[in-house]
Amino acid sequence: MTLAAPAPRAGETAHHLGRPPLVLIAPAVLAAVLLVLPLVTLVLDTPWGSFWSELRSEPVRRALGLSALTSLLTVLVCVVLGTPLAWLLARVEFRGRGLLRAAVAVPLVVLATVLTVADNGLAFTAVAERAGPHWSGRALGAQNTAQYLTASAVPPLAGLLVDRAGYAAAFALAGLFPLLAVGLVPVRDEHDLG
Repeated sequence: MTLAAPAPRAGETAHHLGRPPLVLIAPAVLAAVLLVLPLVTLVLDTPWGSFWSELRSEPVRRALGLSALTSLLTVLVCVVLGTPLAWLLARVEFRGRGLLRAAVAVPLVVLATVLTVADNGLAFTAVAERAGPHWSGRALGAQNTAQYLTASAVPPLAGLLVDRAGYAAAFALAGLFPLLAVGLVPVRDEHDLG
C-alpha cells in the first residue's frame, strides 16, 4: 500500500517545493554542521565506561531531578498562561495590542539573555587566566560589568527590533555581530598558558 498526496481539487494547483536556491545551500549546510558537530563531539568524548555509575551518583540524580521538576513546572506555566496569551495576541484585534506584544516580548528576551549570559564560567576563567594573578580581580570586574551592561541593553533593543522589523531581521542582526567581532579577537597576542 502506498500513500500518495491527495489530488488537487478543481481550481487548485499542486504545490511543489522545487529546488532550493543555490545561494542558500552552503549556509544551510554550514548551519547543520554547526548544530550537529557539538552533539557528535559530546557523544564521542563522553567517557562511556563510567557514564552509568556517574549517572547513578547522588549529586547527579539530585541535579537531574531538579532539572526535570523545573522543566515540568515551566512547561505547565507556559501552557496554562502562555497559550491563552499567545492566542489572544495572534487572533484578537484590540487597542494597545502592539504595545502589549512588545511588553510581553521584552521580558521574555531579557529573561532568555540573562539566563544564558549570567553563569558563563568559561569566560570568567579565560579572563582570569589571561589577566594573571595580580590583575585577575580587576579584569573579572571589568568583564562582568561589560557583560551585564550588554545583557541589560540588548534584550529591550532586540525586542523592539522583533516588534518593528520581525524575527528574521533580529536573527540576521544577531548573526552579524559575531562576524563583526572576529576581527577584535586578539589571536596574535595569545601566550601559551603552560
